[in-house]
Amino acid sequence: MAGLTKEERAKREAAEKERLRKEIEEQVRSEMSSSANTANDDSLKKENEELKKQLAEMVNMIKDLQASKSEPENVTVENRDIAKSENIEDVEMNARILVTSITTGGVNLKTSNDGSARHFRFEKLGQTIPIIYEHLINCINTDRWLFEDGLIYISDPNVIREQCLEDSYKKFLTPDTIENILDFDMNVIMEMITSTTPAIQETIIDLVVDKLNHGGSIDMNKVNAIGTACNVNIMELASKLK
Repeated sequence: MAGLTKEERAKREAAEKERLRKEIEEQVRSEMSSSANTANDDSLKKENEELKKQLAEMVNMIKDLQASKSEPENVTVENRDIAKSENIEDVEMNARILVTSITTGGVNLKTSNDGSARHFRFEKLGQTIPIIYEHLINCINTDRWLFEDGLIYISDPNVIREQCLEDSYKKFLTPDTIENILDFDMNVIMEMITSTTPAIQETIIDLVVDKLNHGGSIDMNKVNAIGTACNVNIMELASKLK
């Protein structure tokens, strides 16, 4: 009944209740009629009383059902979050997790700080590497700041949950959003810029500077707005990097 008003829901529930009541009454009449042809008066009277009792119980059940349907209208955010979390499964240690660079500079991930470490090198923004979950856990433990500040983006929400990165990811922008930041409306851009991490702000500035220096159509109002939000003179920076 999503999208219906309270009055419309009440009408539908009342109609459904009446339909079920009529079906039950019809069933009782049918059974009573059938019983009349096969039983004597005493047994028929006893059976009719039993059927009436069953009818009353069914009507009460319908009332309880209708009442229970109207209760969950005020579902809280917490309840919806719990429902979502019930659908989240544990990540297998040998699962391959897609990990993406969201910085314009190179990034090195390593599983430890000793000579036995495995290394994963990201050369550019948007580069994605599948990493076995067990190795990814070790990378997070070795350089957690890379994952919390917004230089590396993990695509699997289950991994984010298991590694307790939810708070950090509330501030993150997806790789696609970062690369297409200038395609959004001005107000949306400002909201995203001001709520994200300094590392992601720096990446966005690098992208805008690169677009300025390599031609193409660009909305200067958006460029100036981004510079103001990040406290950076983007035009001056672009001129220096030409």
